[in-house]
Formats: sequence, C-alpha cells, structure tokens
Amino acid sequence: MNVITGDAAYESAWDDNILGTSGIPVADLEQSVAADLLLQRQGEYLQATLGYAPYYQTFLRHSEYNQFDQAASADIKLIQSEAWSIRLRDSYFQQTGPYLPLNASALPAAPGAPGGLNTTIYAPLSREQANSGRMDITYQRSLRTAFDLFGGYDDRSYSLNYSTTTSLYTTRGPNLGAELAWRASEHSIIGVLGLVQHLEVPDATGVRTSIEIATLLPTLGFAPRPGWNVQVYGGPQAWAQPGIANTAIGPSRNWGWAGGGTVARQAETSAIYVTANHLLTDGGGLLDFVESSQVEAGLRRRVSGRWDASLDGTFARNSEVGSTAGPGSLTEVTTTAALTHPLPWHMVLHAGYELEQQLSAGSAPAGAEFHRNRIACGLIWQFGAVPLGR
Repeated sequence: MNVITGDAAYESAWDDNILGTSGIPVADLEQSVAADLLLQRQGEYLQATLGYAPYYQTFLRHSEYNQFDQAASADIKLIQSEAWSIRLRDSYFQQTGPYLPLNASALPAAPGAPGGLNTTIYAPLSREQANSGRMDITYQRSLRTAFDLFGGYDDRSYSLNYSTTTSLYTTRGPNLGAELAWRASEHSIIGVLGLVQHLEVPDATGVRTSIEIATLLPTLGFAPRPGWNVQVYGGPQAWAQPGIANTAIGPSRNWGWAGGGTVARQAETSAIYVTANHLLTDGGGLLDFVESSQVEAGLRRRVSGRWDASLDGTFARNSEVGSTAGPGSLTEVTTTAALTHPLPWHMVLHAGYELEQQLSAGSAPAGAEFHRNRIACGLIWQFGAVPLGR
C-alpha cells in the first residue's frame, strides 16, 4: 500500500545567543514555520520511505540572519527473493543553526556509525550542507546467518561562513565494508564487521589532507530480559596518513581501538537508553581528523494523562590526531527536555528547553566555542495518512 503522511508546524523560541559565539551574546526571539511529507510504500518486493522537511526561520530584531533550510532522506529496500535484498539509504540537510524543527524527527534515519559524518561538532556562524548515502546488499542464507556487503559516500561543505577568523574544512570520501551475523540463540546475535574509509578534508585555503581508516569490530547483540536490548562492539582500528608535498609533514601509520554499545529498555509507559562509542572520524569542519568519544542517554515517559516527557543528554570529546601544530580538542555538552500533549483536530502542543555548549582547547580555533540556551513552544498539525492506492 502507498500512503502519504505529513504535518505542518509553528514554533516560537527565545534564544539567548543566536550567533552562538563566546563573546557578547546576542539574544532574540526566533520563529519557525516548518512542514514535512513522508511517502511510504510497503509491498512484497519494494519497501520505501521518502521524506522532505523544509523550514523557514526568522528573527525579530536581527532579520539579516533569517534563512530557509531543508532536510530530506530516503530508505528504499528492494527484495529480490527470500535470500537476497538491496537497501538504499540517503540523508541530506542544509542547515544554518544547530536546531532542526521537532517534526523533522519523522524523517528516515541517516546511515549510522561506524562510518558517516561526525555529528557531535558544531561549526558556529556557518551554513552547512551534508549528504550521506549508503547501499547494502544482503544475503540471508538461513534464519540463523546473514551476510551484508555495503558501500557509501559522505560529503559535507560550507556555503556561508559569517566568521572571518575560522576557516572550515570540507569533508568527503567513500567507505566500504561487510558484516557477517549469526543468530546464536533466540535472544542473541554474534557478528563481525569490517570497514575501510577514505576521508579528504580540504580547508578554506585549499590545503588537502587525507586519511585511510581500517576497522574490525566483533559485535554482540542480545536481549537478557523482555523489553531489554543490549548491543556491544569493539576491536582494532588502524589509520594511515600520506605526507603533504612541499612540507615537513611525512607519512604516518598508527593503531588504536574502536568500540561502543547501547543498552535500551522499553516498557509500557517509559523507555530509556544509554549509548557510547569511541571512533576515529572527521573533525566536523573545525579540525581535520579526531578521535571521538561520546556518551548519550535519553528517557521517554508518560508523565500524566496524555502528557509525554523526554530528556536527552550528550557528552562528546573530539581530540585531534596527526597534527604537527599541537593537537586541538573540542568538548561538547548538549541537553534537551521536552513535553508534548495531543490536542483536538490533529494538533500536538510541544514545549522544550535546549542547551548547546562547546569548548575548545589546544590548537582548535577559538571561534569554535559557543554557548546557547533556547526555550521553545509550538504547535504541530498532523493531517494523517492519505492512501495513494497500490
């Protein structure tokens, strides 16, 4: 069946530092108008979800920062037979600030880590464009074993930078990997994932650096009790950097480790998760390559009647590798709290608080530091599902 769903949203927010700089804060009242459309197809040989979410942000006293942004994503699965399937995923966004509208969370998720772009670093005063695509070819030999071969490409650039003191890195490069999974029991899956990445990060001056990353990750997923889900992975990670012509920087090779995991619990009126990872990745436009360590936790709960509450927090540290000018690092802390309540006529009321803080150290650019508090309230109108036939 083919259906189209969507909604329109209005949000008003007080932002105590719309530019995010560490200097004198510039506060303003922000208003956003957003929409999203989802086209879904669930068939015997084709399953697909396509989404698009445009939104326009305006400021009461600083209209020079008004902007139109957008996000789009797709998740398409072609089922060739009982054993073979092909899955195509792509995620794109054009974004000027760190905040996406609440209704954009309905879009299909981007291809996940390992691989993909670093999302724990924010480049202040910039207009960012990013795209991540991936194709998986899966062979399901039996109910117990499956083999997945995948490849993808990541690209991130900056078309506008209000800061004159911070040059930003473009990030681009392909990745290729494979994963073998075996269902050891009714409640556990054992696997191994291998990934090879090539990343290039030309900066604003045209100087290009690159890195080759190889990762081998044994994986384990199990459900110790009903409602619980645990996933862990970890293994060696090697990387190599070629020398830069006409400089004193020569080639280098290094070893490290990568790993992480997720613990999640789903109950009737609540859900909680904790996830952590340690990976070598790009520096989010501010540094070239970093070791990124991240811990994230979240809670969802039905608090009273038809009120739903959520609380999320993230701590991330990104430390530069391979720098001859002294390593830089960035520390990020984010916190979000939200309340939602359904209203008549397919309306949903939401209110929330968001904190974004980023500190720099070492050779990381001073312009990378920022601190923002944002209090928002808005309405979402959901027009429901419209069938499009078969």
